Amino acid sequence: MPDDFIRQWGDPVLYERADAITVFDDLLRVRAARLCRRLEMADGAGLAATQVGWLRRLFAFRLSRQHTTDVIVNPRVVWCSETIETFLEG
Repeated sequence: MPDDFIRQWGDPVLYERADAITVFDDLLRVRAARLCRRLEMADGAGLAATQVGWLRRLFAFRLSRQHTTDVIVNPRVVWCSETIETFLEG
């Protein structure tokens, strides 16, 4: 898989359950930084580790281009709206 490949909506891999992260070490820091760079290079708002081939619960995001990119480890949904919005990614 090329370094710039990002799995998109509809890819069967994205329906798989990612494993929780249990080890917080330098390797995780490196992977988180790489995920942030990939998000910025793609000029995106959010990017999950599963989208770049790592089936772990790690998510990079930024609120706008001017905001710093940050990561969430082992995120979980605590609330969601019943409203559904459908649009193209990116």
